[in-house]
Formats: sequence, C-alpha cells, structure tokens
Amino acid sequence: MFRFSSFLLISLFAFLAVSCSEKPEDAGAYRASLQLDEASAQALMTSGIRYAGRLPAGATIQTRYEARFDADYAETAAEHRIDYFYRSPDDRVFMVISRDARSLHSRRLATGIELIPGDSLSARPLAYAEHFRTWAMAPDELDRKAGELFLLMKAGADLSPFYPENSGDEEYIEFPNAEVLFDTQTRSWVRDEPHPLDTLRELRNQ
Repeated sequence: MFRFSSFLLISLFAFLAVSCSEKPEDAGAYRASLQLDEASAQALMTSGIRYAGRLPAGATIQTRYEARFDADYAETAAEHRIDYFYRSPDDRVFMVISRDARSLHSRRLATGIELIPGDSLSARPLAYAEHFRTWAMAPDELDRKAGELFLLMKAGADLSPFYPENSGDEEYIEFPNAEVLFDTQTRSWVRDEPHPLDTLRELRNQ
C-alpha cells in the first residue's frame, strides 16, 4: 500500500486549509519588512515581548510590567525580530516573531501571536494570545514552516495536525501540545494538568 510521509500529509493539510484564499507561498506578501516601518515594528515588539520573552530574574507574571524590568525586556526584545505581520479590518494583529535558539548550530525558533493593540502599538495589548511556538530548526526551514503556520493562524484554521503528537517525524510546533497550552488570562503557557515537580515545589514553599 502506498504511504504518504508525515511531511507530505502535513503539507497537503496546509494547502487545503488555505486553498480557498491563500497558498503557503503567499506568506511572502506578509513579511514584516514589507508591512511595517522600523518604529512600528519596535513598538509592536515592545508590546508583545512582556509575554513572548522570558521572565527577567525576580519578575513574576504579576510584576512583569513594572518599570524595574524595562531594561531586561529591552534586551530581550533586541534578540527578536518580527518575520510576518497582518492587521485585520477589525484591528486584530497577527504576527510571527523569531529569535536565535540556544544551540551550537545555526537554529531559530518562532512564536505565532494574535493581539488587539491598546491605545498605541507599544501599549499593553487589550487581548493577547500565542497560537504556537515552534521547535528550533535551521533558519530556512523555520522561515518556510513559520510562514505556513502564519497563514493558517490568521485564517483561524485548526493547528492541531502540527502539534508534536500529531506531526509524526516532521517537526513544526512544540507548544501547544497534549500537556501544555496557552492561558489567555495569565497570558502565559501552562500545564493542562499539574506536573509532579510543580506540586513538589508548591509543597516545599508552604
């Protein structure tokens, strides 16, 4: 019996999911370099990095907007760039940001973000969600896969075929997965069920 590889099946899914409007190769039209000037890109990064970036030492989800962490977040923002961008007629922003992975080889990873801006692009978003974080991969591979995921995200398509438990030997999305999801209330990634180590830490801190 003829069998498709995981890559072919996922590519076929991506093509069908956007075939009514856009094809994977159309992602190039949404490159941030074509859509945003430098000031707007910097303002958007300032807005999103408080959630997409790592927490500075001493910061918590509740305190991450305090001014004492501004320098830390500015440094983290400088490590990222916006690769893809789209602003919908109803004022929703979709973007993919990426950064170098901590790796011995040249690898990058990306985050797919949807937000509703505040009073300005740099202000705290009225709403914020991360639809995916990718595995670290070679830059060219990431650019292609992030572009596919971006088109699906902005179209409101189901991304679950690209989750690690569904994508077979082809790596796309690391989060969300069967255990980790994005909580739009705290604007952070959380475990669907408490992890034993988390429970142990809580007990030790009581």
